Amino acid sequence: MISVEPALFSNIIITVQRTNSLSGGSVSGLPNGVVIEGLKGVSSFGSDISEAQKEFELGRIRSALDRIRQIETQFNGIAGRWTAQVNQIVSSARQGRQQLSIQKLNEVKNAQTKMQQLVGPASKSFQDLVCALEHAVSSEGRESTEDAAEPASTLTDATTSTTSTPAFEPSDSNQDASTESKAAGVQDARHTEELVPTPDADLLGSYMSNYRFGEKLVVKKGADKVSRLVPRLEKNKFYFACGFEPPRVFRVRDIQRGKVILYDTILGEDVLLDSSDLKIQIRLGIWSLRPKNS
Repeated sequence: MISVEPALFSNIIITVQRTNSLSGGSVSGLPNGVVIEGLKGVSSFGSDISEAQKEFELGRIRSALDRIRQIETQFNGIAGRWTAQVNQIVSSARQGRQQLSIQKLNEVKNAQTKMQQLVGPASKSFQDLVCALEHAVSSEGRESTEDAAEPASTLTDATTSTTSTPAFEPSDSNQDASTESKAAGVQDARHTEELVPTPDADLLGSYMSNYRFGEKLVVKKGADKVSRLVPRLEKNKFYFACGFEPPRVFRVRDIQRGKVILYDTILGEDVLLDSSDLKIQIRLGIWSLRPKNS
């Protein structure tokens, strides 16, 4: 099992708990009896994160990842509501809809700045842990796939000659030929694509600490006149796509007939691309990602 530093869990507990109160105290005396203080509802997150850590230590990595993502979503919701409330107070005061002294307005702004300084590290600690857990899940899936494939690979090598698998499909069929035909539409743009420079590493965000850019995916026609994606997309591996807005990291969840299911790391949900959508993304630029320690 891939190791995930225990400090990544404890960092979240520490940084989240700090948002529970504002240094310098709360801001009271505001219209409608509003009091600006720390984030409410985060005090229970410490035990929830500890439970997620136990899940990981028991080898239930995906369960731990799902739990951390859920906590992160809850935290972002609480922080978002706090920010919206404070922004409304500041906006109303500036527009004259609420009477607020300059001193009190400055207190509100100071509280706003302090909370931003607290939420930033907490959000970063969530990103670091999610990134590490996603890498662990990906590595676990890759190891399982390789272990399961080894006997079948040995048998295949002993009985048949090696054949190339179509770019987007795991098995040979008429559907494969159709998909490969669509992929051939990218062939003409191949030379232009290969000239595209590698994206700035900063675009990887929190993934930059663990991953680096690998090869750019291009469509090439083999000796058999069949167009294939090189290197091929692989299940549970991470990639970077320039075609999304903004560009982002994604992980291949599944490869099916004529479509690929991706996990979008920004949306936090699965996204389905059919062969036409995938063709567009390839043209705009997809890079494989490699762990820095490989």
